[in-house]
Amino acid sequence: MSLPAFAVIAAVEARLARTLNGPQRARAAALLDDISAEVRQATGRAWVAPDGTLDPHRPEVLDVVTLAATVRELRNPQGLSAETVGEYTRRFGQTESGGVYLTEAERRMVAASVTGTGGVVSVPTVRDVDVTDSRLWKGDGYGGDLIPWETWP
Repeated sequence: MSLPAFAVIAAVEARLARTLNGPQRARAAALLDDISAEVRQATGRAWVAPDGTLDPHRPEVLDVVTLAATVRELRNPQGLSAETVGEYTRRFGQTESGGVYLTEAERRMVAASVTGTGGVVSVPTVRDVDVTDSRLWKGDGYGGDLIPWETWP
């Protein structure tokens, strides 16, 4: 089963300010799928609702990052970061062979969207004292067995 992409071709065309033709549309669709897979891998979640559609509660930044990486790949398929004509020089950025990738900034944005900074969270706590029956048990602080510390009526 193929998972849906985080963005649609119309959104890519809007960012490129042009209409894509047949082969360009096919390439853009493939890139959207590939980059959506990268984003899913980076978040560790599929972001799909039970009916197989995109989760409507997914962070918007997932769509933004998918579109940015797709447009970057369409504009610069070889991944060049510099090119000089006189005394020919060529320099590649992230990958020498081009291909899809998320920048470090994009990975941080995606990671922050998953961990978040608000909402309800559960924080486990560990106490060094456990009260059972009429005895007070104390931990040794190193993860060892509890020690009977005190007894009361």
